[in-house]
Amino acid sequence: MVGWARTVGPHAAEMVERILASFPHPEMGYRSFLGIIRMGQRYPATRVEAAAERALVSGAVSYKSLESILRHNLDQQSLSRPLRRAPFPPTATSVAQLLRVREAERVTSTHNRELLAMCMEPMVETWRSFEQDDNAGQT
Repeated sequence: MVGWARTVGPHAAEMVERILASFPHPEMGYRSFLGIIRMGQRYPATRVEAAAERALVSGAVSYKSLESILRHNLDQQSLSRPLRRAPFPPTATSVAQLLRVREAERVTSTHNRELLAMCMEPMVETWRSFEQDDNAGQT
């Protein structure tokens, strides 16, 4: 997949890599990739490469963005600002992971407060030691 994109140019290859990386499983990005191949058949490789560069600079790394850039001939306009790569946007997976961490922290602190309210301080200390052991194992 990325091999085909490299024949178009380095920006197209990077865009395909980022699209595939944005999904929890690379297989989920196959339809986007096939759409990009179809665009490569409809438009010259130079236009696809220029559109991929514009998409990377703007941070709009998706099939729809690439299609829109090509459809509106934005790839043929010069970039108005110096090239600066946009950071990876948060994916649904990274947002879900962050929410799970925050929920776990909330549940843990609520759980500890309830145990303290029931005068079960030894259980809180044991619970905290388990959490510290888990955190030490993750780093």
